[in-house]
Amino acid sequence: MTFRLLACDIDNTLVRFPEPPSPRIVQAVRRASQAGATVVLVTGRAFRRARPIAQALGLTTPIICNHGGSIRDPRDGSTLYRSTLPQTLTHEIVCWLKDQGVCVLLFEGDRVFRDCPPERIVPDFQVYAQGEHAVLVEDVRDHIPQETESVLSTAYDHDHLGTVFERASNRWDSRVRVLFSHPYGVDIMPPSGKSQALAWLAAHLGIPQAQVLAIGDGKNDVDMLAWAGMGIAIGDGEQEAKAVAQVIAPPFDRDGAAWAIEQYVL
Repeated sequence: MTFRLLACDIDNTLVRFPEPPSPRIVQAVRRASQAGATVVLVTGRAFRRARPIAQALGLTTPIICNHGGSIRDPRDGSTLYRSTLPQTLTHEIVCWLKDQGVCVLLFEGDRVFRDCPPERIVPDFQVYAQGEHAVLVEDVRDHIPQETESVLSTAYDHDHLGTVFERASNRWDSRVRVLFSHPYGVDIMPPSGKSQALAWLAAHLGIPQAQVLAIGDGKNDVDMLAWAGMGIAIGDGEQEAKAVAQVIAPPFDRDGAAWAIEQYVL
């Protein structure tokens, strides 16, 4: 089978924050592109955190961001696809999260709304509190966008976030998708995930499902790994990801993603 579309998760698949991708990863991705494969990043990161990784890898292909909430062109930032929460539901979610004592960030395209001080935001998410697109408001409940791609709740207390995750999952059930894919962050987003955005992009590019190879490590990669023609999980990834994968690659520290590309694309 020739794989024409290579979909790669970022964190703990291609990079480990805050380190850049390894030379072997960079070489494998660039060789795959040169060989004719369309390589796309499929990440839980918002566009501003994903774009530098695309640049480091020499990619100009669309980026699937926010756990599948949007597809953006890294060259000019234009949006190709969006899946969003309605304003009324977002307001309900935000009001509930504020009562849980966590910091709340709302993502609307490039803009990020927050009312919590920077010291309450863990280092991984500091980029969302900086720059012209970071919007600090007095009360985020009064600034709910018409369409929100993701609601991120963050705190330094991992155990408390675990409780928030469980309560949110039970409270909204199938109305939203709740992910605890970061030790200090719980995302609430539309029910669709990475697989739906990847399916849209594959159809947009005229590439059949059977010719899509996906590589990932986390709970938010499960639907993507299951949907792709072949799903490859990083060896030290989450058990849920490895359970649906057809192939288990070496662990991250042994450049498992590069191995997968070398074995199945190159």
